[in-house]
Amino acid sequence: NLTGPIIAYNGALAKMISTGEVLSHTPIPPEIADEMVEYCLSRGIHLNFYLNEQVYVQRINGWSRLYDSRTGSRSRRMDLLKLKGNAPPKLLVIDHPSRIKGLIEEFRSLLDNRLYFLITMPEYIEFMNKEVSKGRALRDIMDRIGISRGEVAVIGDGNNDIPMMEEAEIRIAVDNARDEVKDMADYVVRSNEEDGVAEAIEILIPPPSRPLLSSRSIS
Repeated sequence: NLTGPIIAYNGALAKMISTGEVLSHTPIPPEIADEMVEYCLSRGIHLNFYLNEQVYVQRINGWSRLYDSRTGSRSRRMDLLKLKGNAPPKLLVIDHPSRIKGLIEEFRSLLDNRLYFLITMPEYIEFMNKEVSKGRALRDIMDRIGISRGEVAVIGDGNNDIPMMEEAEIRIAVDNARDEVKDMADYVVRSNEEDGVAEAIEILIPPPSRPLLSSRSIS
């Protein structure tokens, strides 16, 4: 079983798995979260509200079921207005890929640079505190447990992993990663659906009978 630190919510939260100790936590300010909830409800936009490791939605629909099927979560129906005053680690808008670009422009105008947001899947726009990144969370962990950049390896696939990869000595991308991630990787392994993480571990800790793979290897 894993016992070390984990980065969650795109870097908004870092904590120890074994003890639950929070190493860093940078949530969305409550007043901005409230504004997002009111805007999405008025526009009929699906919104996931994250709080205390639970996902809340205004209604169970095709988008919530898609999210749950991908993540193994179980979204809970709630009037999101009842969550006003809380500071979620992140918010997630889900909509048809053809609408995402237009929604980005809407939220850019609404938020005026008050939140950090990015597209993490064709249907997803994720919103975090503008100080959040996986790179910052990784630095917090490194400082807290006393390790250096030279002792860190990361594996990633999306643009939200780039800040984390910039902090690591060894950078690994899975084969289905975005091109920008592959371009900065030292190694490219099989996709995350084809045991790419296991292959990455073997690169870092090869079996006695297997030599270290060459840089940017694809099996």
